[in-house]
Amino acid sequence: MFLLTIILKDVFGMGNKLVKHWNFQGTRTGLFFGIPATLKKVDIDGVTLVRMAGGKIAEERDFLDNLAFMQQLGLIPRQ
Repeated sequence: MFLLTIILKDVFGMGNKLVKHWNFQGTRTGLFFGIPATLKKVDIDGVTLVRMAGGKIAEERDFLDNLAFMQQLGLIPRQ
């Protein structure tokens, strides 16, 4: 669980496809994949590819630096 803010930095598209560039900022306040809260702060950018169908979201794929995310959570040591 996170207390979080998601900021959309940019959104653009063509046809039935969109790209969202976002920033996720939050504090880990509860269980995350079975691991207890650490109160660590996270600040990471990512991109979501979106496919629309019938005026609705049919599919989303999120991309972010998972290593940096896990390091910021304190789950993997920084080198």
